[in-house]
Amino acid sequence: MNTKQIYIGITALIIVLLGWSYLIRANDPTIIAYHGIHWHSSLTIKVGSTTIPVPAGIGLGISEKPIHTHDATGKIHMEFSGVVHNSDLMLKNVFKEWGKPMDSFGSNITMTVNNATSTEYGNYVMRDGDKIVLKFN
Repeated sequence: MNTKQIYIGITALIIVLLGWSYLIRANDPTIIAYHGIHWHSSLTIKVGSTTIPVPAGIGLGISEKPIHTHDATGKIHMEFSGVVHNSDLMLKNVFKEWGKPMDSFGSNITMTVNNATSTEYGNYVMRDGDKIVLKFN
């Protein structure tokens, strides 16, 4: 075998491995995006008849976390680079960054997303434009 054949073989192997890697990732249902996202959802929390503000500055500090808030309007910013998985966008990540467990508002909870009932709670995967309402009684 000469040097040219070795280079051709190595090049072919690299192409096959890259193609195989792409196919595996392309068929991964847990991946939402390959090149990042910049999405926003809104979160409203009600305890009885009182609306609890989602504070400004969640996930902000020395470095900006991919899930954060800038103001107290309930607007959740989701700004990820690279590959984004379902688990990155779960609602429980907002509460994790907040440092406040979701159940700290009470245990009797109902949830709607875009006016439809959901029982996913913390495991809900947020999407761009979602209007999430958590009601605690």
